[in-house]
Amino acid sequence: MTPSFSDLFELAADGDRDAIRDLHRSGERAVFEQARAWALSDDVPRQEVGLDVLGQLGIGQTPDRPKWPFRRETIDLLRYLLRDPEAPADVLESAIVAAGHQYAEDLLAEVAAAASHPDEDVRHAVAWGIGFLRSGVDDGEPTAPLIVDTLIRLCADDVAAVREWALFALRGIEEDLTPNESPAALAAYLAGAEDDDPEVRAEAVQALEALGVRNRSRAPRPSRPTTSRRSRRRSRRR
Repeated sequence: MTPSFSDLFELAADGDRDAIRDLHRSGERAVFEQARAWALSDDVPRQEVGLDVLGQLGIGQTPDRPKWPFRRETIDLLRYLLRDPEAPADVLESAIVAAGHQYAEDLLAEVAAAASHPDEDVRHAVAWGIGFLRSGVDDGEPTAPLIVDTLIRLCADDVAAVREWALFALRGIEEDLTPNESPAALAAYLAGAEDDDPEVRAEAVQALEALGVRNRSRAPRPSRPTTSRRSRRRSRRR
């Protein structure tokens, strides 16, 4: 028997990622309404599920239905939550991730502001998601300075995992996936190459090598495109 949408939501609340993916593919108005209701509830775990669903709802594009069929309504909801000074950190993190999945460039200012949040998972979500909030990507327009500036700031974060992802995003943010080569970005790569954390150093070294800059870092060149720590943390953001 095929589970109902309500059943899938309850399974998702119990941690069933397959249920989340089934809801993503549905693209139905009824799913959107329930996800929105959960996202606006006072139950933080349900808010997280609702936002997880909204972030990629409608990913299963069909000839009869465009991708992200409820994008404008979703972005309005995310803006409301991101501007809420009382929003729990877990909700902010989920909202930022959803904004990234929706390529919601209209939310750039709200996401960038969260880079100074005291919770490291919120800042990590900013480092992960802000690079997706680019306008004019298809037109070859340059990356917004606010995105670059925010990532550079996060490259000096107190938490190694945040620094690592910020460096990773900064070095692959341009249209042709070459590292940003502004003086401030270069300074961030050089500082990262001397970081105490080996995975942070590895990201910085890759950026410097891509720019043809020699350095004396202690870090060997990584043999794989993503680090083990980033692979572990990425699973909840798929």
